[in-house]
Amino acid sequence: MTTNIHTVSEIAPPTAGTDSSEAGTAAVITTIREYIIEEFLPGTDPARISTQMDLLNSGIIDSLGLLKLIAWLETHFEVGIDDTDLDPVNFGSLQAIAEFVERPRSGHDLP
Repeated sequence: MTTNIHTVSEIAPPTAGTDSSEAGTAAVITTIREYIIEEFLPGTDPARISTQMDLLNSGIIDSLGLLKLIAWLETHFEVGIDDTDLDPVNFGSLQAIAEFVERPRSGHDLP
């Protein structure tokens, strides 16, 4: 399996008539959804994982899965995640994860 590393802005360039922020967030959500399905729910229809589904309380991602997800986010999106970021609010849903990844965190991004 090949791991592709992308910055958030590289995933989806803005398209005509679409707010670049919304297009970027949608692309980030799609990428995260694909990873979660591949790692935790193989064979699941992506449409079954809504952007607001509670991934933690539903049992899709457990504590070890969360560590795996965080490591993947750090590598895939080249973001640094420290102890102060480890709040379930940041990782509870696809939307929350995408917003977390896109949120600027001065001093936490990897070189």
